[in-house]
Amino acid sequence: MILLKILLIGWIILIGAILLNGLANWLGLATWYTFLARAAQQGWLSAIRQTPIISHLFLFLIYPLALGGLAWLGLKLSRFW
Repeated sequence: MILLKILLIGWIILIGAILLNGLANWLGLATWYTFLARAAQQGWLSAIRQTPIISHLFLFLIYPLALGGLAWLGLKLSRFW
């Protein structure tokens, strides 16, 4: 039963991450994929300098808060299972 709860929470987080990445692309914000690709090509400092502040806020504040909130929601929903 615990495995099913973990699976439910994992699916909620996965779907949320996909939607957040789609939203970021639509808004023109950097995603972790684009940021890490730039860092691999140009180096970390260059990637950090070239990434707009709004993308930094998305990557380091909004994205983790949203995924954490989705994990919390999944945990709450799994109690009904």
